[in-house]
Amino acid sequence: MKKTIFFIGLVAVLMFVILPDMFAGGKAETKPTKIIIRAGHVNPPGEPAYEAWEVFKKKMHEKLGNTVEVQTFPQGQLGNERELIEQVKIGSLEMTAPAVSPLALQNSELNVLNLPYIFKNEGELWKVVDGPIGKRLIESTRQKAGVLILNWWSTGVRHIFSKRPIRRVADMRDMKIRVMENPVFIDAFRALNALPTPMPYGEVYQALATGLVDAAENDSSGYRNMKFFEVAPVYSLTAHLIITKPVLIHPAFYDKLPADVKKTLDETLQEATNFQRNLFATNFEEDIKWLKQQKVTVVDDVNLAEFQKIMVTVWAKYEANIGKELLNEVKRFLGIQ
Repeated sequence: MKKTIFFIGLVAVLMFVILPDMFAGGKAETKPTKIIIRAGHVNPPGEPAYEAWEVFKKKMHEKLGNTVEVQTFPQGQLGNERELIEQVKIGSLEMTAPAVSPLALQNSELNVLNLPYIFKNEGELWKVVDGPIGKRLIESTRQKAGVLILNWWSTGVRHIFSKRPIRRVADMRDMKIRVMENPVFIDAFRALNALPTPMPYGEVYQALATGLVDAAENDSSGYRNMKFFEVAPVYSLTAHLIITKPVLIHPAFYDKLPADVKKTLDETLQEATNFQRNLFATNFEEDIKWLKQQKVTVVDDVNLAEFQKIMVTVWAKYEANIGKELLNEVKRFLGIQ
């Protein structure tokens, strides 16, 4: 009997401690849950995408205080770009901004942005992705890849770095070159008689250092900030690719955000986008000057017409993959015959 009375008393005490609102006759007060936005990427400090994520994080805090916290995980801490896309797709990560090439493996329409020399400059790229064609690509990517593109960032103009100069297509023969993991780039460099070797971005430095590959390709900021010049001190200005980094978010997470938070996120991301694109546009000359000071050989007399003539043959091969209608729409928009 005494044990029963003791047990009842203990339960009453625990209920009073755990559920005080029941005894107060009111409803339990709940604190608003902080919204956590985790953004993973592969870029190092100094690279425009890294800096843009930091701008986004800082401005979101300034505008929303402690109601939203943006956490950034740079330099591949959470995986390579293909892994980051998958994490956003399943919702274990909220945001990322990979190069468009691995995302195109899940939506082949995006390969229209991967074609060598289809854009003469970044201005043409922005006209395409910021307009109706970009909206179409956003919708098809949500349907096919299960991720939502919120904006488009720059990756600059890509050139080849190696241990020897590249001026003509003949200089590419049998050169083992690291390419992004997308069949468009593999076929493009095969057309130049090179030996394309796809691999994750984080493995490139070691592959160059050990001779696993002879060359790779990237914009000047990536070449500089990843210190590729240490193991591949010749930078040949082939300007073969002008591609983009789509900024991705998990669709269900985005759709469930409070309206005011969603509005602020969109506005802040656009500010970060403007910052990121401008940084790429203004960095090139400074990068080249700095690289020359590091004794990098910058080859600026590349026979671009020869490269363009050969690599454009890849366009026809990918007409069916991309979709003839979409490819022709982009070509008309850009005034390409």
